[in-house]
Amino acid sequence: MITLFEDIGLTNTDLAWRLFATRDVCRRQPHLKTWPVISTLVEIMCGAEKTQAANHIIHLCLHDQKLIEVMVSLSEQPYEQACTWTLTEDRPPTDIVAALWMLSGFSLLGITPPIQHPEADPKRIYDTLGQIIPDPETHEIMMMGIRTGANILAISSAITAIEARTEGLQHKSTQDHMPTEMRVCELPCWAFDQYTRAGKAALRRAITECSNIKAALRHINKGQHNHLRALSSTHFEYESGLLAKRIQTPGHLNLLNQVRTIGPFRDAETALKIYEAMDADWESFQDIRADEIQKHLA
Repeated sequence: MITLFEDIGLTNTDLAWRLFATRDVCRRQPHLKTWPVISTLVEIMCGAEKTQAANHIIHLCLHDQKLIEVMVSLSEQPYEQACTWTLTEDRPPTDIVAALWMLSGFSLLGITPPIQHPEADPKRIYDTLGQIIPDPETHEIMMMGIRTGANILAISSAITAIEARTEGLQHKSTQDHMPTEMRVCELPCWAFDQYTRAGKAALRRAITECSNIKAALRHINKGQHNHLRALSSTHFEYESGLLAKRIQTPGHLNLLNQVRTIGPFRDAETALKIYEAMDADWESFQDIRADEIQKHLA
C-alpha cells in the first residue's frame, strides 16, 4: 500500500481498488495460490504512470523551515480554528498536509510530525478531510489507506491527486527517463539501493572512490555517518525519481524541484552539488555497485 501512495498516486483509482481487493483476498484466504495475481499487479504497477508528489510533500514537511513555521504557528491556535485554516481557498497542498499532520499526530513508519498540536487526534480531522477531499471515490481510498497504516501519506496522495486532476494530467517528458540499466547475475542494479547490504556498501565506497561525489560531500562537515546519510538520500531520490512515466503537472514538478533544492540537511547549495556529482559519477558508481553485488551474491 505504501508503494501505491508513495510512488504511483491516486490519479489511477482503478489500480488502487485492485490492490485493496487483492490484499483482502490474500488475508482472508491465505491458502489460495495468489502469486499469479500478485505478480500481475506488480507488472501493472511498474507500467503505471507515477507521481511521488505525496512523498515529496512529506519530505518538505520534515525539512522545509517555512512549513515547520506554519506548523508552529497553527499549534498555538485552538484546534477547531486550525482545522478551519486548512479549508481556506487556494491554500497550497504543502500547507494543508503540514497542518493535517500536525493536527493528527500520525506516525508514518515511525516518523512523526516535527510539530504536534497539544490536542492532536487522528479521528478529529476526519470531518475536515471530508471537506478537503469532496470526491467520494478518492476519499474512500484515502480512508482505506489511513486504516492500513499509510495515514498521512494517503492524505497527501489524495490531496495531490485532486490537484493533478484540476491542473490536467500531462504525459511523460522525453527527457525524464531512468539511467541506463545495468544487470548483474541477471538482476537489475537499481534493485540494490541504500536498504540492501550491497547497495549500502557501494555508497560507502563511492564516498572515497568517486571524485566528484567526494568533493561535493566536503561541504558537509559532519562525519562519515552523515556523509553516508546525505549520499544515500540523494541517490535514492536520484534513481527512483527519474521515472519513465512521471505525471507531469506544474504542481507536481514544482514539488520535485523544491525537494531537490532542499535536499539533505536543508542545505540547498550542498544538495545541488551532490545531485550534480551523482550525475557526473554515475558510470563509476554503477561499476562499484556491480562489484559489490557480485561479492554479496558469490
